[in-house]
Amino acid sequence: MVILATAATIIASQSVITGAFSLIRQAIHLGFLPRFEICYTSETQTGQIYLPLVNTILLAGVLALMLMFGSSEALAPAYGVSITGAMVIDTILAFEFVRRQWGWPALTAIAVLLPLFSLELVFLGANLLKVHHGGYVPILIAGTLITMMWTWRKGVSLLREKTARQDVPLDQFIATVERKSEHAPVEVPGTAIFLSS
Repeated sequence: MVILATAATIIASQSVITGAFSLIRQAIHLGFLPRFEICYTSETQTGQIYLPLVNTILLAGVLALMLMFGSSEALAPAYGVSITGAMVIDTILAFEFVRRQWGWPALTAIAVLLPLFSLELVFLGANLLKVHHGGYVPILIAGTLITMMWTWRKGVSLLREKTARQDVPLDQFIATVERKSEHAPVEVPGTAIFLSS
């Protein structure tokens, strides 16, 4: 049983790590997080990635939880809140998916998903009774991540607006470059690459 439990733990931890890498990468691409170093571990598969900073954060988080809770029994309330919370969110996302991607009418989607959603809310409610026993940890982590993402997104939006106000329109820029004057840019032979977002 110990060998089986150890193997299951290794498999589950690898799934969590892979999922975290994938979600962080998608959040970066969607503009919800700043750019992190992403190492591609395969020359042919773009999905095989490694994020050193995220790996370090996961390590620190696991060690902190282990020291804070001390046993798997004490960790159960936090686990219950996080799992049932994820189930509720997944059902809400499924509702949006079947409406937008599959074109289901809202009433059909509600009729199919409402029984599942109601059951998940009962589970979540039961687990929320254990918030003071450690169930607050996943709520705190989720709240921190949401705050970081909203802050980053808002900051990028404000920066983009400010930059757009100061940008020179393209046609005006081309006219300035084409004019021959003492302030015209110096032309250098060859090709240059200018990195931008």
